[in-house]
Amino acid sequence: MNPIMEVMESWKAEAEKLEERYGDFAGAAICRAHVKDLRHALTDFVHETLNLTDAAERCGYSADHLGRMIRDGKLKNYGRKNAPQLRAVDLPRKPGHLSYADAAQAKEAASREPVEKKEWKVA
Repeated sequence: MNPIMEVMESWKAEAEKLEERYGDFAGAAICRAHVKDLRHALTDFVHETLNLTDAAERCGYSADHLGRMIRDGKLKNYGRKNAPQLRAVDLPRKPGHLSYADAAQAKEAASREPVEKKEWKVA
């Protein structure tokens, strides 16, 4: 089982525990709502399609290369012949290319003020 499914199962178990042991029906409803929200988000993520330009930005390969991969049958086209679409989960990852999350973290780190170095004196 993948880690996300494990989290969802633990939330379901937590909801049952809250209801059965503590009579906390509101807390259980919140847990179940989180499971439902996560399931919908995962479904949206799995079915997200991108045009070649957006897909290229996300995976690191050029739009031309991705188009070639579609023509060669290495990637499935979820759009039309002259307007191809690729599923985000199917995109190849170019070695060394930062993911969206990694790029966002790097950008945030670069924008922070540098931390003042402290000198430690040995007695």
